[in-house]
Amino acid sequence: MDKVLSGYSCLILGLCLTHIALSQKKDTSVAVGVEASKNGGVKGTVDVSKDLGNGVSVNAGGSVDSRGNWGARAGISLRWRRSLKVHKDFQRFNVTLMADPCEFDFYDQDKDSRISKKEMMSIFGNNTAAAMLFHALDRETVDGTITKKEFDNLSAVVINDCFRGSL
Repeated sequence: MDKVLSGYSCLILGLCLTHIALSQKKDTSVAVGVEASKNGGVKGTVDVSKDLGNGVSVNAGGSVDSRGNWGARAGISLRWRRSLKVHKDFQRFNVTLMADPCEFDFYDQDKDSRISKKEMMSIFGNNTAAAMLFHALDRETVDGTITKKEFDNLSAVVINDCFRGSL
């Protein structure tokens, strides 16, 4: 047991130092998380994303838990815009859409009745705030997905400006 605790202490320290070092770099975001479950299990995660410019970004991350399970991931994202020749009389519009931030279906993009961390990140971008919101809503089961019941129980508590609260 002492080896496990010592290993997790090193992991937590390493994740914190990684977060501090990388968050100082321009166009780099780092998300660090430590989760504890009811059965005494602990899981540490880290995700790093770097915007390289010109629509290219890279990301990497990993996790390890108290059972010795671990995982690693890496990826690259490419974005491009279709160029359009603009006529001199062509008007451009700023459009702001309002959505209820406490509407489950807004987040559940693949309509599988669960919100994944990937879905949350695709809405807000790959940033620390999205990861923090995801973990705040995945508090009841801490299983890596948010069910409608979990969302309904916690969304009004952790998300500001819910429309249903103002009706």
